[in-house]
Amino acid sequence: MSNRPTSPAISLTLDGVEYAFRLDFTAMADFEQATGRGVLELFGEVFGALQGAGVGEGQAADVAGMLGNLHLKATDLQALTWACLGGEDSGLNLREAGRLIHAGNLQEVIGALTEAFRQALPEAKPEAEQGHPPAEAAGPDGLPSGASGDNHSV
Repeated sequence: MSNRPTSPAISLTLDGVEYAFRLDFTAMADFEQATGRGVLELFGEVFGALQGAGVGEGQAADVAGMLGNLHLKATDLQALTWACLGGEDSGLNLREAGRLIHAGNLQEVIGALTEAFRQALPEAKPEAEQGHPPAEAAGPDGLPSGASGDNHSV
């Protein structure tokens, strides 16, 4: 068995069945194949809608406000839910995944999607924590300050 890290899963119960809901690269690719729509385009819309609804980090999404600002089609929500449930590996097809979503659980589905999007995007780190030294200023010869184009010793 591999110790390879995986995307965090969100527990989501739909129609009495508990699912591991995750937005990893396979889910993103499944969504793109099912809809022909780029997942990065969708990411931008989701976060723009969250910002427009005044939802900050750590706050629960106001689903009505978010949906009002989001151009998410039913087929997008269906495909994204299906993909995050595991796509073809889930044993569900797109239609079956769509039937799991209804007015009674839409808030939970949107909440799981919001959390999945948040977990899928890396947090910005200060430059000092990014694992590489800060760039040195270039001197007049285009080389880093203190460096010379000569490779011989004096």
